Amino acid sequence: MVWTIAFFIFAIDLYLPLGVADGSLYASLVLIGLLAFNRKLMIVGAILGTILTISGYFLSPPEGEEWKVLTNRMIAILTIWMTAFICLKKQKVDIELEEIRLDLEKRVMERTQSLNETTKILATKNDYLHIHKDIAEKVNKNLDIVETFQFCLKHICTLAGAQVGHLYLAENRYSDRLLPGKIWYMDNELEFQSFKELTEMQIFESGVGLPGRVHETKKPVWIENINKDINFPRTNENKELPIVSGFAFPIFIGEKITGVMEFFFNSQQNSDDGLLELLEQTGIQIGRAFEKRFSEEDQEKLLLSLKERVKELTCMSEVEKLITVSQKIEDILCSVEKLIAPAWQFPDLLLTQIIFEGKVYGVENFPDTPWVLSTDIWVNGEKKGSITICYTEAPPDKANSAFLDEEKNLLTWLGQNLSSVASRLANATELENSNIELRTLYNKLEIIREEERARIAREIHDELGQALTITKLDLAWLKFKTQNSSSEIEKKLNGMIQHIDITFQELDRITSELRPHVLNIMGLFEAIRQEADKFSNLTGIQCEIHLPEKNPVLHPDLSTMIFRVIQETLTNIIKHSGATLVNIHFVKSGDFLNLIITDNGKGIEADRVYNLNSFGLTGMRERVKDWGGDFKISGTNKKGTEVSIQVPLLET
Repeated sequence: MVWTIAFFIFAIDLYLPLGVADGSLYASLVLIGLLAFNRKLMIVGAILGTILTISGYFLSPPEGEEWKVLTNRMIAILTIWMTAFICLKKQKVDIELEEIRLDLEKRVMERTQSLNETTKILATKNDYLHIHKDIAEKVNKNLDIVETFQFCLKHICTLAGAQVGHLYLAENRYSDRLLPGKIWYMDNELEFQSFKELTEMQIFESGVGLPGRVHETKKPVWIENINKDINFPRTNENKELPIVSGFAFPIFIGEKITGVMEFFFNSQQNSDDGLLELLEQTGIQIGRAFEKRFSEEDQEKLLLSLKERVKELTCMSEVEKLITVSQKIEDILCSVEKLIAPAWQFPDLLLTQIIFEGKVYGVENFPDTPWVLSTDIWVNGEKKGSITICYTEAPPDKANSAFLDEEKNLLTWLGQNLSSVASRLANATELENSNIELRTLYNKLEIIREEERARIAREIHDELGQALTITKLDLAWLKFKTQNSSSEIEKKLNGMIQHIDITFQELDRITSELRPHVLNIMGLFEAIRQEADKFSNLTGIQCEIHLPEKNPVLHPDLSTMIFRVIQETLTNIIKHSGATLVNIHFVKSGDFLNLIITDNGKGIEADRVYNLNSFGLTGMRERVKDWGGDFKISGTNKKGTEVSIQVPLLET
């Protein structure tokens, strides 16, 4: 077409004279290229127009002035190339605008696609949030755990498009061993029956199988092709399972996994990270809700356990009181039998029997029942009895053991403590009997000793006194007969008579110590006065006696005991106290006589009060105890010692 127009314009140019035609029409060739939106055609049109314009200058009929014709031709050529430049520029701008338009359209399409994808993602997220919200509400509100799990399985299957949902639970709350639950959701139970039966026989350790991998990694796991997965033991049992893909996620309580939910497809499904992320959070949410519920259950169990422990501690406390207060094993066993039942979980069903040395406390005959618990009572290594308890019927909710471990420990504790107290009381009885025998023997020995002292004092006084008297009379006779003898003989006789007088004094002192005559003749209080005077004269220690207004008449043996206590106390004061003043107080209080002896010495040390090597104190204590009295001694450092006795009055 360009060539046709060029030929037509060239023909016109050849026909018209130079003064009329100037070649400007050749610019149309460039415009044709512009219309054709062809850059090459515009350049070819400009070149062709230039060539033909120049050719027309030489071939057209001459007319007009030469310089004007030449100028017109030059202007025509300039017009052609100006038109070509403008058309080329316009084409370039049009191309750029088209590119911009295409880029904008591309961007709009990309943005639209992105917006559509975002809308789809948001819709999916919205579905996720709704299902997450629904599950959270169900978990937090519903108290039926089985119903809650079934709800979760169904809604997650609906969300993910899975055909099967199942729950594995830890063997105990925090075990690493996963047991198959009986909780399922299936679109078509008949289609997946074989898989269900196989699964309910599979127990997984951590790391084994799909649930085990979730337990080990603590993260959701997706299997795109189960048949190609080497860690899916259920395919080893059955190669033709009606499932292809599957995923599972953990249920947490704190940092421990308490369960795993698994889901399966009957066709291959690619992993969905967004769904797994949602399910991970859902598992945490379910775990938190169940943790709260388990916490409430634990709190209830703890309160119940505390109630049981309080009952057991109450029983132990009451038994301890009995052991402390009671001195008869029969009283203790009779009371313990009544304390046992309230300490057990089901006191209304409990029967108790204590047998000790052939005597039965509690139920005479036990029924034939399998719920029996027993422990032995031993006394000094010899079995003397037993404690037996039983339930008359099966306790509620006790599939494994009728009795708690704490109840078994309590019964063992009762057996051990009753064995201990029975041994102690048996030993105490034997010891008391031995002490009574020893005290009786000691009392007899004291009586014999006092009688022997009195006999010896009498024999010394009578026999030796009589002999000394005769000897003194004989010496007096000799002195009378030898009045005219030498002074040496008289001096010797006087010395012998003086020696006999001194012997009489020593004889009186010895007989007084063995058995003061004044104690028999004048009584206890006069004997004490003389003993105090002798003590003061001998030691220089002031001794003051404070007697009641009316002195009671005492049994001779009681008088002797009190006198001997005072003698021993004064002897200890001389040996140990370093005192300068002693006070002896007698106070009659009803049917009791109180004797209090105090000094202002250095005070007896606490470790000497019950020192078994202090035979004097032990003797005083035994003398007073034999009379049914009470003996006390106490000391204060640098302030003195106090000895006090209280004895019942036994008058003659």
